[in-house]
Amino acid sequence: MSKLVVTFTLEETGQSMSAELEHIEEKKCFCGEDITVEEFKEIVKALRENVEYVKGMNLYQRENNALFSNSKEGDKLLALGYCDYANFTAILNQYMNSFGIKKCIHKIHFLAQCFHETQHFRKIEEEKKTDGNIKGGVHFKGRGLIHLTHDYNYLEYYDKVHNTLLFSKYKYKHKENEGVIKFIERIEKENGKKDDELNIDFIENKLKPFAEQLSTILAFSIHSAVWFWQSRNINALAEKNDIKAVSQKVNGTVKEPNGLPEREKYTNILIEHFDYKNCINNHL
Repeated sequence: MSKLVVTFTLEETGQSMSAELEHIEEKKCFCGEDITVEEFKEIVKALRENVEYVKGMNLYQRENNALFSNSKEGDKLLALGYCDYANFTAILNQYMNSFGIKKCIHKIHFLAQCFHETQHFRKIEEEKKTDGNIKGGVHFKGRGLIHLTHDYNYLEYYDKVHNTLLFSKYKYKHKENEGVIKFIERIEKENGKKDDELNIDFIENKLKPFAEQLSTILAFSIHSAVWFWQSRNINALAEKNDIKAVSQKVNGTVKEPNGLPEREKYTNILIEHFDYKNCINNHL
């Protein structure tokens, strides 16, 4: 809110009078609106200022606005040009619009989750070097703004990008907790031959190189995240402001999502930053 002092003169008496006027600046609602470069920088700043880097220093003081490969502690996987704010914001807006992440509450939850998944917009790929519990092995570790993980999720996304139907072969015949590679090995053993399309050659020559692109090509990094969000109908949970349910979907429908307190914190920071109480679609 700003104040303006106006002085005017009465014609009949020649008397000068002053009046103090209050101008209330309306905050922008982001429903159906693109996020500008400067607005996205302010979003990153608001989030990083609430992340402690070391005692007495927050992450914004350490990193400022630098994204991914431009960050002091980024993973250097994306080309530097991809980490330019104008390029990043343009692609982000394009894909959020295309996949229905249009309301303030959608964007609040989506960006908060992405911020957590990517270690505060610094890491486009998980640092895991061993298989652990990753289905298909370390080649299918988390990548993208929402870290897509496991061979079956990469296969489902491959279908989306290449307009193929390979995932359905796995979806309806796999056993519980069986990844795609283990499924292929079992089916080939049972049938005595390999499938013409979904086989180990496909995994090695197509799916593994495709998976790596989610951490080297920004369009895939962002597109995979908005696709995952839409395919799991996470907007519906966001509209209920159910942070735990959103986090469960993003983190693999686990009972206690990894980093839930941080995910809640970042979401609430953006609710405040977006001035959500004045959003035209606020139904909370």
